Amino acid sequence: MAAALLAFAFACLDIEDYDLWWQLRAGRWIAEHRGPPRTEVFTHTRQGMPWVDSEWGAEILLYLVMTAGGARGLIVLVGALAAVAACCLVLAARDEGAGPASAGLAAGGALFLLHFRLFPRAEIFTFLCLSLLLLLLARWRRGRRWTLFGIPLLFLFWGNIHPGVLAGGLVLACYVAAEALVRLMPPLPGESEGRRPLLPLLATSALAALALLGNPYGVRAPLEWLRLSGSDVNRYIVEWAPPTHEMFRTRTFVQAYRVWTAILLLSLPVLWRRRRLGGALAAGALLPMAMRSVRIIAVYGIATAPAMAVSLHGWFALAAGRRAVKLRTPAGLVVAALLVLAALLVVQGSFYRWEGEDRRFGFGVSEQDYPVQALAFLRANDIRGTVFNEYRWGGWLGWVAGMKVFQDGRTIDETLFREAFAVLGTAPGFEEILDRYRVDMIFLRYPKDSAGQLKVIFRWLAASPEWALVFWDDVALVYLKRLPRFQPVIDRFAYRHLFPFEMQTSRAALQNDWARVEAEVARVKTWSPRCVLIRQVAGQLYAAFGMTDRAKTEYVEGYRLDSNNPLWEARLRALDAWPPR
Repeated sequence: MAAALLAFAFACLDIEDYDLWWQLRAGRWIAEHRGPPRTEVFTHTRQGMPWVDSEWGAEILLYLVMTAGGARGLIVLVGALAAVAACCLVLAARDEGAGPASAGLAAGGALFLLHFRLFPRAEIFTFLCLSLLLLLLARWRRGRRWTLFGIPLLFLFWGNIHPGVLAGGLVLACYVAAEALVRLMPPLPGESEGRRPLLPLLATSALAALALLGNPYGVRAPLEWLRLSGSDVNRYIVEWAPPTHEMFRTRTFVQAYRVWTAILLLSLPVLWRRRRLGGALAAGALLPMAMRSVRIIAVYGIATAPAMAVSLHGWFALAAGRRAVKLRTPAGLVVAALLVLAALLVVQGSFYRWEGEDRRFGFGVSEQDYPVQALAFLRANDIRGTVFNEYRWGGWLGWVAGMKVFQDGRTIDETLFREAFAVLGTAPGFEEILDRYRVDMIFLRYPKDSAGQLKVIFRWLAASPEWALVFWDDVALVYLKRLPRFQPVIDRFAYRHLFPFEMQTSRAALQNDWARVEAEVARVKTWSPRCVLIRQVAGQLYAAFGMTDRAKTEYVEGYRLDSNNPLWEARLRALDAWPPR
């Protein structure tokens, strides 16, 4: 129960995932059309192209929960599924022979390795199904042969939910190979008349493989899973980056993954001696994948949790000696208390502050990650066009506004991703791409992670006479093409002087058109009252013109909106106004 509590706490976060929204949109489409889509329906760039929706089952489930319970209901569902998965891991570890303390520690460690992936999206079902598969295999190893009947049914469900079923197939194959290997080894003391017959497990595995064809797309679905797992596009997506990537190298879950792997390597003799080779083979199969992608670390942690529990149990028995039996219950209580304490720290927020992560326990939507104000601006002014957008926001724009987007988080066609990145990087031929798709609206994220180096697309747009910036805040920027139907909007809302990056007009031009400068400052604040960036830009502007009091006012407002940003202290100290009153 303590591990389940920690899992639930980890899963209860304000929604900030980007893929959830296209999955919800697909679920809504499936509910309305009473069946999964066969062709692309959400983008204007690939309309009518064949689409194998390999997550259709999860999408309809997520959509129904979202419709019935909103974001809160969706987060509670994910928390409940994560809690069940944690219970399955503890039970599997116990069935493999680990004590309560070792089982709890291993489950807690696995949760730590996957907590960065615990958010509402179809992937949560893979975590649950993989944990359940490990439990069924552990129960079978204990002599409960009836549990094998559940494996083909599990794969039938899993194959309609998420491509992560491939990981389940790999783990099952590892356990089959381990059982075959064990038969070449001398029996353990206490293994009497014979061992578990291997044929039922082989037959079950064959039925599980056949069950993967029980989906609306037939053999095309497994082929699509293989295509997605090896897609060249994955190198453009952060979650597929290796643990050695500068973004992840020092992250706590990556450090934990390295320690976890070291313990497993040191424990191979323990696993060999206890004939628990399924987890060891699974670790060997998944480790190279985890080394190539941080996303696989979550699956790796789950798949190796029972083996880790057996390893810890062996080390605990070696260290405690004859006292191991007496210490078993107290050690289990201590581990349970630690897991409960960890859950409380997650809820309270101290855990994420220790990690240095910008996460928060909650049951809502993290609106600062989505262009809420930009969309409100478009709706208020009835602005409609053929949009170019980055993949992160495609699903959200489609779910909330029903837009036909340029792209979303799906990898329907690798060419589309390459075209999008060509546009963002202004690669040769990028203007032809925009013209080919008749793009007349560009919807971009503000590059918070640019480290001072602006994406070249923003420089090109700023210099282009064909495009006008009509909205910006510290989340999104909206550009319109200078077409006759957009001209009234451009005349009214285009920014001439005030930009989120740097001033593009001279000091004299600003002075001569000061009323418009003031109007542009007010406009940003009107549409995005909590915009921090405008306080910084306006403060710098006023300070440059010697308007010290107005600059102080802007910086103080920025400090009150984002007091953790060290920028405000530096700005206010320069004006002898620190600390603010």
